[in-house]
Amino acid sequence: MDEDKMKVKSLKGKVLNGWERAEASSGITYYLNHATETTHWDHPEMIPILEKLESFNDIKYVAYRTASKLRMLQKELGLSMLRLGKMHSIFEEHGLKGSPNTTILRSCQLESFLYDLCFSLQKDSFDRIDPAVQAELLANLLLNIYNLKRTEGVALGSVKVGICVLCAGRLQDKHKYFFQQFQENGYLSRRNLFFLLQNLAKITEFLGENLSFGSQLVPAAVESCFQKGFGNQGVPEETFVDWMFQEPQTLVWMSTLYRMTAAETVEHEAKCSVCKMSPIVGLRYRCLQCLGYDLCQRCFFHGQASKGHKLKHSMQEYCQPSER
Repeated sequence: MDEDKMKVKSLKGKVLNGWERAEASSGITYYLNHATETTHWDHPEMIPILEKLESFNDIKYVAYRTASKLRMLQKELGLSMLRLGKMHSIFEEHGLKGSPNTTILRSCQLESFLYDLCFSLQKDSFDRIDPAVQAELLANLLLNIYNLKRTEGVALGSVKVGICVLCAGRLQDKHKYFFQQFQENGYLSRRNLFFLLQNLAKITEFLGENLSFGSQLVPAAVESCFQKGFGNQGVPEETFVDWMFQEPQTLVWMSTLYRMTAAETVEHEAKCSVCKMSPIVGLRYRCLQCLGYDLCQRCFFHGQASKGHKLKHSMQEYCQPSER
């Protein structure tokens, strides 16, 4: 193997001492730590990212906890600037148009696609990072989600679902993208909807949220989409998109992530009644029972309360500034 290819680099291009890059017989990358004489599937820079996921486990509400973990991954992997249209165009450039259910991307195909994807982000980023390492980390994440045992490649549809969730874009556009990728003759079949929802569930299972959003809930979700009596042909796009906007329980985390991201820099002319942040930045929560009682998103997420406010009180969420 070429000596340069064996070096393990950081996102800033610095060679990491004591680490060596290698490939399994399947072509999938793994890493050797010479100091501890151990091997790892995870890139050295992926290890602290995965550990950081645990720091969100003290968030009280599961949808916000899941969304917070995904937002962290989105930022750490540099995907905040990746637009849905750009992602789609790179898939097209690589000729990745096969059946999303049965087409398998081998390691070399996945790495080639991800490198071009990450390279395209460089011109839009002020933080210059190594696209080859960024692609390695992203491949690492996708394999952790969809092929933890590293036994084979990853289904094309799984890659599309995973990248779509992590890229930037309007929620409605993502819903339409899902339909377009899994439809057949203008309809989404039960089989393809099941495959789509299973792949979304694998993301939340990877994040440790399988109890609330795991694969065991997928069959009921499929039935709820088909409850209007659609036959073997499947559901049309309008019906699918409407169903997604009704926030089925298994997918509440997805709309929560969108709201959190949209409100990230929003300032509200209000003071948090617990931590006293003023103005409140991000999501704002107003109690519908306590007069003039507001919470910032951090205090709300962690179940903080004061002045007689109870956690069981109904709260109104604000993504955009509003009149008090």
